[in-house]
Amino acid sequence: MRESYHLRDYRFAILILLLVTLASSSSLKPRFVNAETTYSISISVNPSSGEVGDSFTVRASVTISGLSSGTAYVVMKTVAPDGSYSYYASSAQDVPPYRQWVSNDMPVSMTYTWTVTAEEEGTYTSTIEIIIDGDASGGLLKDSRSAFFEASSGPSQDGGSVNVSVNPSNVKRGESVSISVVTQGFLPPNPRIYTYVYPPGASNPVQTYSGTGTFTYVVPSDGEVGIWRVSSLVKDEFGNVAASDSDSFKVADDTSSSSDSERSSPELWVIATPNPADVGKTVKVTVHYRYPKDKYYYPNPLQIKIENGEWTNLGGELQFTPTSSGPLTIFVKGYFDSKSLPGHGFGIWVSNSTTIFVRKIVTLLLEYPEKVHVGDSISIKAKLMCGDRELMGKKIRVFVDEEEFLIDSGQTIVIQAERAGTIDVSALFEGDQECSPARNGGGLIEVWTKPLLKVEIGARG
Repeated sequence: MRESYHLRDYRFAILILLLVTLASSSSLKPRFVNAETTYSISISVNPSSGEVGDSFTVRASVTISGLSSGTAYVVMKTVAPDGSYSYYASSAQDVPPYRQWVSNDMPVSMTYTWTVTAEEEGTYTSTIEIIIDGDASGGLLKDSRSAFFEASSGPSQDGGSVNVSVNPSNVKRGESVSISVVTQGFLPPNPRIYTYVYPPGASNPVQTYSGTGTFTYVVPSDGEVGIWRVSSLVKDEFGNVAASDSDSFKVADDTSSSSDSERSSPELWVIATPNPADVGKTVKVTVHYRYPKDKYYYPNPLQIKIENGEWTNLGGELQFTPTSSGPLTIFVKGYFDSKSLPGHGFGIWVSNSTTIFVRKIVTLLLEYPEKVHVGDSISIKAKLMCGDRELMGKKIRVFVDEEEFLIDSGQTIVIQAERAGTIDVSALFEGDQECSPARNGGGLIEVWTKPLLKVEIGARG
């Protein structure tokens, strides 16, 4: 009896030792999927921190051996602080750099590197995920590793600007002006620079220029007399305005003179940029004036009001943030006192106004299945929403792996799942006069091989 107790204690000790050994071995690398298949994944970033505008390099590695059935692949991506992301490497098995494998590809040892430029402040998360379909417990295994880059706002971020100037400032119909556009300081990656020429009181430009440099605009012989506006915008790759500036020039008819000394009355006008503007984004308002300096003093007071607000004194520039969409009128007025009889009420009040269009805030929805099988049809639908209302007729760019499709809001793209792996889907609306830009980072559609079913029908009875 005593020996049986000792034997039982001995077996119990062996069992405890076996459990401890199994628990400790679960954290070792490489990982064992089953008795034959092993894998390891790793990822790192260099450097791990920097300023907005800096770049960092991501390095990811994977090794797999012993896969006897099914498919193994890795997904690699970098997620920005605002939740947008991009995937690295093609999702096609036969397109380098390869990231999908079957049993004939064993063993696998791959290293990938990609570079990301920090466009905003916050944490960028880079991830490698491995998925093994078929040759794993339960038919599916997923595992991942992540590395991080912390982007802070640096002094260079505040210096980005665009400057536009027009020369000469006074012309007649049929004459030309020279428009100079330059940028300086920090600008977003892949900036798009546009310069627009607007006739007096117009919301749609009559001429658009791209890029920086010097452009020549010829005023039509029947062009409108008055103050013409020239506006330059810097947009990022998603259509958001990163910097803006404006200038103006006056067009006189053939019989009038445009010199200050011969101008009979003071003039006053207001320019607001950007136009169109976005809800929640800053609008800069600048008031300009001209007057015969031998007859009048500079305007004092100079006042401004927005829509039905109160008149307030202005030093020349104002910034405000629109809170609702739609047309918004800005009024200005100034008193030019007479030099011949100052302070006796012989001066004149001059007023003017301009209208900006504040775009609607919209949401871009993307509908697609998360998991399909080889041979299935995949429907991808993009919708642009303003609140609960769908905006029909708006053009949306839909990206499916390396392909791009231009569709209307509410339309559906149908593609065929031709291979196992993943399909990267995202969408972008670049914005227009009515609606602000919007994007949807989308995600991955997982394409699996269809399981093989073995059916046995027993004998009757």
